[in-house]
Amino acid sequence: GLVLKDAPPLDRGFRISTASAATHDETWKTVCGQRSEVRDHYNQLTVDLEDGDSPQRKLRVVLRAYDEGAALCYTIPKQPGLEKLTIASETTQFRFAGNHACWPVYSAQGVYSRTTLERVKPNCERPLVVEIAGGPTVAVAEARLVDYARMRLAPVKDVAHALQSHLAGEVVAEVPYTTPWRVVMIGDTPAELAERNYLILNLNDPRAI
Repeated sequence: GLVLKDAPPLDRGFRISTASAATHDETWKTVCGQRSEVRDHYNQLTVDLEDGDSPQRKLRVVLRAYDEGAALCYTIPKQPGLEKLTIASETTQFRFAGNHACWPVYSAQGVYSRTTLERVKPNCERPLVVEIAGGPTVAVAEARLVDYARMRLAPVKDVAHALQSHLAGEVVAEVPYTTPWRVVMIGDTPAELAERNYLILNLNDPRAI
């Protein structure tokens, strides 16, 4: 969900108004990089939500499932009485089944060190690589970061082995507005995780050039 400044949060009290599923599969050519072509293949669920306020507020959640991972984003659609808003924080959580090993860093020039999820401190940068014993290896990341505060990670109070998105600052947005993707990349090994970094390319919008 999204916590708004000077307005109730968009994080609870919703009912599903509509839900639609879709499948996408295409291959596109890169301009430069490690590959000449990239396959963009996913199943998607779009869920439209409405709350009980008056006037009724709407929120859309889009979820995508790839072989290489999963992603979600929020859209605040155009609606009466809501033309501009300030997003103060986000409540998206990443919950793990155990106290897995991970590699946090707390600044762009920082040094990665191996620790466990219970020892991750606030303001952890992304991507955060998590090693699950016996596999897989996953990375918590973001994509399509445009006109939005970058996501950092922080422990969730009173929830074991969980991290929550922590925005670097407030976001002033004009409605309709769509947030960046919150991403969990998946690989059987750390090497495969690196080989699948094209998932972030697929989640970024194509450049105009």
